[in-house]
Amino acid sequence: MLLATAHTSSYEIIGSFSVGLSIFAPLCLLTGLNLRVAMAVSDPPKISPSTALLLRSTTTLACFILAGAITYLVSASSETGRSAILLLALRSFDQISDVSVGYFQQRNQRSNVGRSFLVRGLGNLAPFLVAFELGFSLDGALVISLLSTVLVVAYFDILPVTRTSVRSVGHNRNCIRSLIRSTWSISALHPVLDSLQANMLRYLCLMAASTHFMGVLALAQMMFVPFQLIVTATGYITLENSRKARQAGDKSGLKRYLFRSASFGLVASVLTALTIQSLPSQILDLVFHAEPDAVRESILMVGLAILFWASCGYLSQGLIVSDQHTRYFLAPLIGIGSSVLFFAVAREAPIDFSLWMIGACVCAGYLVRLIFSVLSVLHLHR
Repeated sequence: MLLATAHTSSYEIIGSFSVGLSIFAPLCLLTGLNLRVAMAVSDPPKISPSTALLLRSTTTLACFILAGAITYLVSASSETGRSAILLLALRSFDQISDVSVGYFQQRNQRSNVGRSFLVRGLGNLAPFLVAFELGFSLDGALVISLLSTVLVVAYFDILPVTRTSVRSVGHNRNCIRSLIRSTWSISALHPVLDSLQANMLRYLCLMAASTHFMGVLALAQMMFVPFQLIVTATGYITLENSRKARQAGDKSGLKRYLFRSASFGLVASVLTALTIQSLPSQILDLVFHAEPDAVRESILMVGLAILFWASCGYLSQGLIVSDQHTRYFLAPLIGIGSSVLFFAVAREAPIDFSLWMIGACVCAGYLVRLIFSVLSVLHLHR
């Protein structure tokens, strides 16, 4: 969708959307109440599926309204803002399926989990592309895609969940209070802070660059998605292996495994960035349709910004399985503070400030977090 939008419309639309998404994502994590986990790990679930859906829908709508308002404010025009908000609406509605995925996982219905992801992906992309081919405007294609997504989510995710019997209101109220308390625990706040740090590049660029460059940057970040998916998938393996080492009391083995994983993450980051940066201009032009200098600069920024991202993620798995909840919470918080500090110093320094330095500031923040995480892992063996 972003590629089609970039090739047929202005980059300002994608830039405004990326700003809205950087606001929406951490807010959605903060207000999600861990409903997917609550549905997945309890047998029977502690909260009725219908109530969970209502809660998730309400919090998602609130996050969308706030993020949508900010998206509209940063947009260059009302037309740009409208298109960006439609893109954000597509992303927002998809979040409701968290509850159904947890519900399917609790019942060990893996085929339904896979089907949910598959039909949601096809349900918004296919109608969008067909409408585009038939000559619809961007907004028209987005509206058709949104309606298709609503129908797909309603049929494949909402209806199977709402057929389940509803628990008593009193039980649900008690569970909701418990979920709210757990959301504000130290460990539960880590994903929110992690998301904030992952979006630091967008936040800092918003202070120093135009929404047009933000759009180019969003496509550059898209080029790194396969790498990020691999890291996320192997992160689950790291978590499981770390837990086994912890349960076996093998602290030395846990340490070696975490540092090997962190080393793999660093090497993979470097190779991915070099591969994308070395792509021929003809291939990059097919993706971006933008100025070559801006494309290369944005790729450099993203590659530099996430250089230590994977290593930090792997080490975080070791902290959580070792019950180091405070350090698990502090790691991304220290990284965010460091990036902001480096950015403030760079803006005031007597040097020519360029946009690639924003990537360097985010990279420095992850480096500080990595050092803190390494010291924390070493602390496990004292």
